Amino acid sequence: MNQMRYRCRDCTYQGSSLMAGGSCPACGSFNMRAVTAAPAPAAPAKTRRLQLVLLVLLWTTFAGVVLAKLVD
Repeated sequence: MNQMRYRCRDCTYQGSSLMAGGSCPACGSFNMRAVTAAPAPAAPAKTRRLQLVLLVLLWTTFAGVVLAKLVD
């Protein structure tokens, strides 16, 4: 079950409950806002694949340089 989340704009209280009159439980302010979670945008597959290839290439280069220094 998904509960509604609230945030006080005066004291930055964040929670899932309000007081009886709709005020903030922390400071008593009525300056409350309902917060909705936005879904995170997914990275395109092509960009993700390029990142992984670059990651492997750089780590391999780094390991080669370290091994070359150790051998000398």
